[in-house]
Amino acid sequence: MDMETPVPQEMDLSDEEKNEANKLLEAVIRNWSVLKSTSPDGLRAGFLHRTGLLSWEASRQSWLLRVERLGQDLLLEKIPWSYSVIRLPWMEKMLQVEW
Repeated sequence: MDMETPVPQEMDLSDEEKNEANKLLEAVIRNWSVLKSTSPDGLRAGFLHRTGLLSWEASRQSWLLRVERLGQDLLLEKIPWSYSVIRLPWMEKMLQVEW
């Protein structure tokens, strides 16, 4: 995707895609012990619906995502996996996350 290409504000997901997304969030909750009584909607509201800024860092040749910090982010210290550097097989460039 070109940098100039706007990202859609909304998208239509099939029921199957929505179900898979909920399963993923349920797995996150199961594996992040401090969220044990949180619902998928609670996880979305508390951690995923955030203001952020995505920018290209030419000096690092990677993307940088800066996420708005909120009080509940103290719980991120208890997350049992890394999220500061993301590089998946289908990604051409690395994504660095500052949360």
